[in-house]
Amino acid sequence: MRSRVSATLVAACCVGALLLAAPTPAVAVAASKPKPCTNVATAVQKNGKPVANSGKENPGKLFKGRASKESHDQERRVGETANLSGYTVTVLGASPVPQVNAFQDDGYLKVSVRVCNRDSSAQRWGVFDWKLQTPSGNTVDSTVVVSVPTLDYAGGELTQDGRVEGDVYFKVGNPAPPGSYYVLYKPSDPFNETRGVWQVNI
Repeated sequence: MRSRVSATLVAACCVGALLLAAPTPAVAVAASKPKPCTNVATAVQKNGKPVANSGKENPGKLFKGRASKESHDQERRVGETANLSGYTVTVLGASPVPQVNAFQDDGYLKVSVRVCNRDSSAQRWGVFDWKLQTPSGNTVDSTVVVSVPTLDYAGGELTQDGRVEGDVYFKVGNPAPPGSYYVLYKPSDPFNETRGVWQVNI
């Protein structure tokens, strides 16, 4: 009888040890869905953190004295985003280009841009959604140039979280007149009255 009890105790101890040694089942944790459109801005705050995306309308608040202000303008510094019509958009940088090839030497402003579609539906994008306001107050369309990389002039379609970036050229004169230029973005949405506005100084 004593041997049976001992055997039972040994068996119980072995089972307990196996249960303690068994690995704890992994608990599935849902991965957070990446949001590419939150990483469109390149500007940073004083603390080194990226500037948050914003759809705040602030005509005349950032660029005082800017001509041709509209009530729904979103004024931004280069590298900051404007949120409008389901897009998150920014100007990455700009620089004057006196000549792009042997035949196009009229002087241009090259503007590097980035567009991301936040909308759940696909949306069209186009290079001619971009315009430039010159220091004299004139607004000009983008210019077709050859022999250099640019945004596709045919435009395209962005699915949700899709993004595109590239260069847009504007003819400004050679040399480019000094002063404040304003890069304007307004998608071809008949129900949208909002524009993104970025200042570039030459």
